[in-house]
Amino acid sequence: MRAYSAANPERRVTERAPSRVEIAEIARGDMAAALQRLVLLIHTTRSDMAAVQAFVALKDIAYGRDPQTIDMHLDYEGMTEDELRAAIAAELAAGPTDPTGGGNDGGASPPPLAG
Repeated sequence: MRAYSAANPERRVTERAPSRVEIAEIARGDMAAALQRLVLLIHTTRSDMAAVQAFVALKDIAYGRDPQTIDMHLDYEGMTEDELRAAIAAELAAGPTDPTGGGNDGGASPPPLAG
C-alpha cells in the first residue's frame, strides 16, 4: 500500500474507507464499474479490512462463493431414497455441526472406529 502511494502520489486516497455494506453495494452494481472500483479499493484504501473485504467481493464475483459442506456419517447404501431424504432433512434441521466432528452442536457423531 505504501509502495503504491509512493509510486502514485496523485492517487493517494483522502476519503474514508468504505464499510462492508458499501462494498457489497458496489459489488452488486454495474459489473464492469464494480470490478474497476473493487480493484481500485484493493490497491488504494488505507484500511486493510476494506482491502480484504473488497478482495473477497472480487473473488466471489470471479469464482463464486466457497462451497458449503455437510458432514454426515450415514450408512446410506442400505437406505431407500425416502429414508435418505428424511435423514438428510433431519441433519439439516439439527443445525450446524461441530467442526471437530464430535456432534456437540446438534450434528452427527463420527462413526465408531473399527478394530
